[in-house]
Amino acid sequence: MKGNDKLWRAAGIYAVVIASFSILLITCAAQEQTSRQQRPFEVNDLFELEAIGRYLGGPYAFSSDGRKLAFTRVRPKKTLSNYKWEFLWDNAGGDVWIQMSAVERPENITNGIEDGSGWWAPQWSPDGSKVAMLSTRGGNVRVWVFDVGTRRLRQLSPRGVAIGEIHEHPFLWIDS
Repeated sequence: MKGNDKLWRAAGIYAVVIASFSILLITCAAQEQTSRQQRPFEVNDLFELEAIGRYLGGPYAFSSDGRKLAFTRVRPKKTLSNYKWEFLWDNAGGDVWIQMSAVERPENITNGIEDGSGWWAPQWSPDGSKVAMLSTRGGNVRVWVFDVGTRRLRQLSPRGVAIGEIHEHPFLWIDS
């Protein structure tokens, strides 16, 4: 496959994933709205919107076998406890979710709302047993790893990550 073909294929996959997430979020919002009485849009509604993460490592990652998905889902702005992370492009209010197969429901593996932390830039390990990601937990941006088998999340290193120079992926898996 030529370089341009790969680029167009990746762009197409990205567009399909973003469109799918958008439809999912809109459908969930529409279902919730139909259960309540409809009302006119208000300015405070802007703080209720959710989104898919962006930039700084990408909003989603497929495992190497293409069966598992990890993605960043950004919580509503009204849930943020720290507005100082504006340079993170809303990812400071994100959580990483995983979907182990097409028939399973996505699961929030980080629950940043509990401590006000943000999670983003998920990447699967080569064997699909772990997901690495960035987080603001602890007051600095660091790399964390979620082990799918043990369901445990751990900080990889106490050292912070310099994200000012990130253009694509903030870290690289060398081995599982």
